[in-house]
Amino acid sequence: MFIHRAHLATKTLRILIVLAVASFALTGCGPVRNVGSVQGTITDAVTLLPISGAKVTLINAAILTATTGTDGSYRFPSVAAGTYEVKVTKAGYVDRLGDGVTVTKGATTTASMNMIMPADLEVLLYDDSILDNHFAAEALDALGITFTQVSDSVGLVDEMTNHPWRLIVADHCNYPSSKAMLDCLSDYVDMGGHLAISSWDPTVSASSRAHALWEKLGADFSGFADGDVLAEDPFTVFRWAADHVIFRSPNAVTNISVNYVSRYNFEGVVAHESAGGMAIAGITPAYQAGQGLVFVTDSNLTVFNSFLLDCVQDGAEPGDDTDSDADGVADAEELWQNEIVYLLSWTDPAAIQCPPIGPASLSAGGRNSK
Repeated sequence: MFIHRAHLATKTLRILIVLAVASFALTGCGPVRNVGSVQGTITDAVTLLPISGAKVTLINAAILTATTGTDGSYRFPSVAAGTYEVKVTKAGYVDRLGDGVTVTKGATTTASMNMIMPADLEVLLYDDSILDNHFAAEALDALGITFTQVSDSVGLVDEMTNHPWRLIVADHCNYPSSKAMLDCLSDYVDMGGHLAISSWDPTVSASSRAHALWEKLGADFSGFADGDVLAEDPFTVFRWAADHVIFRSPNAVTNISVNYVSRYNFEGVVAHESAGGMAIAGITPAYQAGQGLVFVTDSNLTVFNSFLLDCVQDGAEPGDDTDSDADGVADAEELWQNEIVYLLSWTDPAAIQCPPIGPASLSAGGRNSK
């Protein structure tokens, strides 16, 4: 009797195992995993045609890669739940970046992007540097981006009100800005324009500091004090958000040394963050309110450097360019490259033309050069 019961128990166990295996085979389901999927389509921003052969990378603790097919589509069928940064690269196109792609258990997340060719960009460069550096121009050249260049506020306003631009880069080192120039840049940002700017203007001009443009770029000068101006003494721009993509791609950028350059009076000014702004670098080793020097905004459409990238040097004379990683490319050029790629990567830059703004005479204020 005991043996008979044992036999029945063994037989019952075998039946249960067989049923479990059958259920697994029929449903295709094993243990429930905390995974979802990611899919999307990569297209040309101008033609809207699919791009095949683009590399799509999901970046978290793990890095996953996929390649788009002839229809521009890609798919990651099994991705651990979490938030991922997405990077899309393709030879001949500007890299695309994005984060905040959230994968949830059992769900499919769609992350489609457009890519743009450098030749399709309408880029305006303002550069009034009196040095031989021209880091912003060199950054655009290195990225294969053609551009139109102006060197004073009259030329800038004329170009902005007569032609549409997808990106404006301003290396504003010397001439004071006119009200028309600030108004035009402010309108451009309001209309969704992409702007990267390094400017000395708020250092000595109270009227400039009061202009609405800077708050739109993430900086607040309302608490300005004379001690906020940086002049004639070396300082370091510390990365407060070292993991921000501006410091990581396409170049690894460390803390930046800014030196007194003998041909400029002022090198920068610190500021608070405005509403919607974030200081990702500043003059103190760790975050401190009111000490910011590099600002971005929630829109991901602007970058404001409230110091002169022209002065990122090891010495006080022109040509003493800082090259921390000894790769032959100046740190300032690498940061400009990163900021430009950042602005072109997050959203599709629309070509925007500013409305007429009236005469754009040069300001009567003094220049920054000696």
